[in-house]
Amino acid sequence: GPLTNTVTISSSNESIYFDNQDSYTAVVQPLEPDMTVSKWLDMGTPAPGNELTYMISWENQGSASAEGVVVTDTLPLILTYLSYSGYSYTPGYTDTVPAATVDGQVVSWDLGDVEPGWYGYLYVRVRVTDTATIGNIIANQVAVSTEIGRGSCRERVEISVVAGSVKKKRKCT
Repeated sequence: GPLTNTVTISSSNESIYFDNQDSYTAVVQPLEPDMTVSKWLDMGTPAPGNELTYMISWENQGSASAEGVVVTDTLPLILTYLSYSGYSYTPGYTDTVPAATVDGQVVSWDLGDVEPGWYGYLYVRVRVTDTATIGNIIANQVAVSTEIGRGSCRERVEISVVAGSVKKKRKCT
């Protein structure tokens, strides 16, 4: 519940008492992690045979450490994983991130424990298959999960295979 702190000051020769008392009320909030994840198409045109780069951002916006954080990028069959790079602020700038684990179409990074305010970016390079047809929807999903606390956040990015321009649709579920 709320925590109230009241302060009173008095003097034996003061005759006006209306301004010598004040209080401050604060609501005690639980300490908990709050992991977020976002994903978007950073570079490339989604055409057959083209390379694309997706950018994934992750952050602990909570007030406590998030334990056992894993970022998982599930690629649709229309994409072939090529490589990744990334960096993080934990609390200083680091131009490396943990090694990716690739299992078929699933690419994941075990970030370990992530303290409040820590965040980072992953750049995932993929190739659109040569058999992709114009108008195919590439639905690509990323998730961040934790062992304890809030953290099962997912974001789905949809783009259309095109001959020229890019149409993007972002959905957070």
